[in-house]
Amino acid sequence: MHMQRTAFGTSNRRPLNRGGAPGDGRPDNRGLARLLAAAGLAWAGGAQAALIPLPNASFEGPVTDYADLRIDAWAKTPKPDWYEESQPGEWLQLTGVFKNVPPGEEGHYENVDGDQAAFLFAVPQAGIFQDSTATDLEGAAPEAVLDATYQVGRAYRMTVAVNGGGGGMADGTQLYLILHYLDEEDAQIPLATSLIEYLPKPAPGPRLLTDHQVSIPAVQAGDAWAGRPIGVQIVSGAIAAGGYWDLDNVRLESFVAPVLSAPAMAGGHFQFVIEGEAGAQYQIFSTGDVTAPDGTWESLGTVLNETGSVAFTDPTPADAATPRYYRARQVE
Repeated sequence: MHMQRTAFGTSNRRPLNRGGAPGDGRPDNRGLARLLAAAGLAWAGGAQAALIPLPNASFEGPVTDYADLRIDAWAKTPKPDWYEESQPGEWLQLTGVFKNVPPGEEGHYENVDGDQAAFLFAVPQAGIFQDSTATDLEGAAPEAVLDATYQVGRAYRMTVAVNGGGGGMADGTQLYLILHYLDEEDAQIPLATSLIEYLPKPAPGPRLLTDHQVSIPAVQAGDAWAGRPIGVQIVSGAIAAGGYWDLDNVRLESFVAPVLSAPAMAGGHFQFVIEGEAGAQYQIFSTGDVTAPDGTWESLGTVLNETGSVAFTDPTPADAATPRYYRARQVE
């Protein structure tokens, strides 16, 4: 399973590496070739992505004038044995939908998609999910369900608009975004988890929800999840109860993931080819430390992939003694 930390940490996906071969001072292209298959990519947006239908993605149902414990098309995570039906409330009361208050009133969100959003109390294991096994509070199947499977050659990304801090949430309170698949027995098998940590805003301002993402690289023919049903989860990772999260505008997308290939040297500079969606624009990042947080990677510029593959040359002269790592992020 892939663990990603949004905004502050790193991913365990391996980037393309430019390194020196021991003893000869030359780049080791054999080593490079072993690190090509869509490794170390971080995706952000993309006009070529295909949106997968996700019922009640912005929590508009059921319609409410204030709040409702029901969430159309979404199921609630099962109550764990350790949870006592007491404060902060019964298990089924920990998630639901609410109506955005009018502009000018305290608590109004300026960027809610539609009129409603969802709430999720920061209680360990409380959460919501969607897959083909989801049922409502009465145990019935919803009218519409997530009905899609992982396709070979496609990468997948879920984006959720999130805001924390409600109800006196403690600094560092965690929330998980999860992509899973259903195995032959309909068990939920996690594929990737993105960790969100609550940190107070440095200064007052408009009340906004912020996008966070979880993604997996391109599905391979031999992967256990190839052809299996897709599932998504949003689950509290809090250690102890306290506060609540607001959620909105869940987007599930599939796309052809960019691949970095054909590493070579030209005129003292390292170059490679980006293969991906025709018409997509990619931003290239580099670092000397593969464990460095995402936000510290140096941007080397952007390239437009007009035909499906495009060459990129690092403008910094290559140094055989200093390894470099590269990522391509789709930005348009």
